[in-house]
Amino acid sequence: MCRLFGQISSSPLKAEDFLAQESCSLLRQSFANPKNLQKDGWGIGYYVNQRARQAVVVKSPRPLFEQKNFFQRLANQTRSKIIISHIRNASNPRGIPKKQLISLNNSQPFHHKNYLFAHNGTVEIPDEVFSFLGPYQKKILGKNDSEIYFWQLIKFVESYGSVPRAMKAAVQELWGIWRGCQARYSKKKYPYTGLNTLLSDGNSLYALCHYPSANKNACALCAPDRPWGKMCFTRRGPRMLVSSEPMDFQTWDSFHDPEILILTPQNGSFKITRERFSIH
Repeated sequence: MCRLFGQISSSPLKAEDFLAQESCSLLRQSFANPKNLQKDGWGIGYYVNQRARQAVVVKSPRPLFEQKNFFQRLANQTRSKIIISHIRNASNPRGIPKKQLISLNNSQPFHHKNYLFAHNGTVEIPDEVFSFLGPYQKKILGKNDSEIYFWQLIKFVESYGSVPRAMKAAVQELWGIWRGCQARYSKKKYPYTGLNTLLSDGNSLYALCHYPSANKNACALCAPDRPWGKMCFTRRGPRMLVSSEPMDFQTWDSFHDPEILILTPQNGSFKITRERFSIH
């Protein structure tokens, strides 16, 4: 499965330590487990012109560990109040040829206007969810189930004007769609294996932790006994960090499942909101 990292701060800062230098950095995670190589693309999203919240994404369909030097230079050069990064081990719920899944359009993060997004997990019923996207169907460029989930979230964000409400609505819609098509998928238990998500609007960093299906081939480098899929977060000086797993051997706080974490810089510190919710 994929890996996620997000950083937020009150002033533009780098994240090169956790992207490329720490013992369990995103770069290290891309090749550390031979059974679960993150070989299908990577990307870094950030903001320039902080007042206008202009989202920028640099990404590649190649393995991160094959572009180590470029990634390290990019990590060193990137300075922003919010940084989101993603490394990919592609899922394939449609069972299509693998070469169709590996491309720049299928790599993450995805972005739209001032929104940056990255997802870890698999939406098992992407075609069914696609049928509920309405005009957002035309915006899809790749064949990645995560991109369909991204536009599903944007649909609700632009409808409700609230990211947490949109996240909850997307989960409920996925289950509603699932109830109508489950009979066709006897080998699948859920409409998704996981919805671990990072989303930013340029002001706040939102994280959804929800991962009901364990991956036995995945493990956390710095916490090998940690349940896979349980996201974590921590504060390091002027920065708040969110990750799919601990990125060093210091203390990281765990999410509940499902739970939404909202991080917003406020008066030199952070407003931290945690919202647990139930799935009907």
